Amino acid sequence: EVTALSVADEFNTEEFVELFEAHDRVLVLASIPGAGKTYSLLKYFQPLGDKALVVTPYNALACDLMACQEGCEGGEACACVKAHTAITFHRLIGARAHGEDDEQEDDGGAPTKHDISGVSHILFDEVFCFNPLQLAQLQKFMDDNALMADGTLRKFFAAGDKNQNAPIYSSCLNRLE
Repeated sequence: EVTALSVADEFNTEEFVELFEAHDRVLVLASIPGAGKTYSLLKYFQPLGDKALVVTPYNALACDLMACQEGCEGGEACACVKAHTAITFHRLIGARAHGEDDEQEDDGGAPTKHDISGVSHILFDEVFCFNPLQLAQLQKFMDDNALMADGTLRKFFAAGDKNQNAPIYSSCLNRLE
């Protein structure tokens, strides 16, 4: 079942928290790029620390989401809204990205999946950059990992621009109409 939710005041963090806590799977959309979809989710994730994970289609985006804003010195006084942990989708599921050579991981085996045992909230950022195969893998991942070890439901979020350019290595455009 899909339920469309709307936010009356996009600057009201309490309203976002109330909506996010009431649902286990949320897709955050906005009518324009740069509207603050990811920012709102990262702000919601801040108190969770390492219980929150951000998954991106590109390594550069994962690095950007964990970095402090320009001019921040970091450390104890840092008030930047950023991801505690951000990884690529390939790292999450233990796969190599298209076109990578056959170098093995340090252990000499296949890439390992990221351990999500302590993670209660996962954000798939720029979800419309994922190609159709990755979206199917994402769905399977969410279905297979919906329950945490203690039996509580894991929360999944996605954010993206519904007018996103076509995903790399895809002849298909992921669009919502």
